[in-house]
Amino acid sequence: MPIHARSTARTLIVLLLALGALFAPACSRRAARYSQATPDDTIQSAVAMIKNGDTERLTDLMYADGPEMRSVLKRLGKLLASMQRLSVSTARRFPAEFQELQDQAAKAAEDPKNKSLVGQIFVGMNGFDPSASKSRQPNADDVRNAFSAVLADPYGWLERNAARLTTVKTADDAASVMFDGEPAIPVVGLPMRLENGKWYIALPLNMPPMNQVMPRTRQQWSILGSTIRCIDNAVIDLTSDVDKGNVRDLKNLTDTFQDKVLFPVGIAFVAYMKELDVRGRTDRRVGGFKARMRSWVDARRKAAAAEPVEGDKPPIAVSPRLIDALLIVAPDRIEQIVRQNQPFSPDKLTDADFEELAGAWLADSGLRVRFDADLSPQSVDAPIGAWQVERKKKADAKPAPPKKK
Repeated sequence: MPIHARSTARTLIVLLLALGALFAPACSRRAARYSQATPDDTIQSAVAMIKNGDTERLTDLMYADGPEMRSVLKRLGKLLASMQRLSVSTARRFPAEFQELQDQAAKAAEDPKNKSLVGQIFVGMNGFDPSASKSRQPNADDVRNAFSAVLADPYGWLERNAARLTTVKTADDAASVMFDGEPAIPVVGLPMRLENGKWYIALPLNMPPMNQVMPRTRQQWSILGSTIRCIDNAVIDLTSDVDKGNVRDLKNLTDTFQDKVLFPVGIAFVAYMKELDVRGRTDRRVGGFKARMRSWVDARRKAAAAEPVEGDKPPIAVSPRLIDALLIVAPDRIEQIVRQNQPFSPDKLTDADFEELAGAWLADSGLRVRFDADLSPQSVDAPIGAWQVERKKKADAKPAPPKKK
């Protein structure tokens, strides 16, 4: 496996285990109802879910941009539930060693450098802090330490810090989670948003540096979901090994965990890195397309301004809704070009070439526009509006994916 893939795999494993420290459940209790009527209710519901062992229901409180993200969050919840079962089995099988791990976690929690919320979540992880701007790349010891920390103290951070979590509204439909009166996550914060009468925790995934690596496409979300499933399967296997007496001690357990997950996760992230490369090349070409479109719009505007008009103001040369329609269809078409390794240089297109290309892309999407005719709102907004309504109908009519048994 390439060195960069191993490093990326270790980073992912440590981050997922850190989420385990954040959201791992206690012993399951009977189902409860959880309120999201206010920002504080949502935070209190998250605390109650963790204490009640309803970890998988945490996704009900977290905002997802789409069904792919929702699916991955649910998959993560299953992993965290598996981690809790492994923790219980390990405590029963190796009580003395497990107590030593818990003592180490408690000692790390008292270290002044771990007093922030991020520090509490990453307690016992050998000083590895992914939130730091100059964090080193995680090594094999970090993976083992992160695994041990989650194993020993899956929700101790909550018991230590629940009273220090508050919220503050920043707008009628926005809020932020606070820790000791400061943003829960330094610099970027931990935002909340109001949707359909409920408050959700909106992870700051669109902020640097997370926005550079977070999935956008169905393929990327699928790879991330498969990676989490791989780790979950390893944890389930380890739990069985512990229960059957096939694990000698905690060191053997952590070493086996690393052996089981590092290689397959590394392979998955080789694929993910390829997807990110496609995304980067697509973004650059989409940027070039937008620049070319702006220059084309300017040319149409100048041409319209040179013609005699009635009234005080010249008509709009290109309808804003036509520009929006192009921005809807262009990214997918450009991604297809990138994946097929075809050349695409929008800056070299003449105005006529640009209009021919844009017209073809829209026509393939079900919208026919004559670019050699009037493109003002009066001429094109009605068919564009009908096209948008039809697209929404088709999107809403898509059957839901079958539930996995």
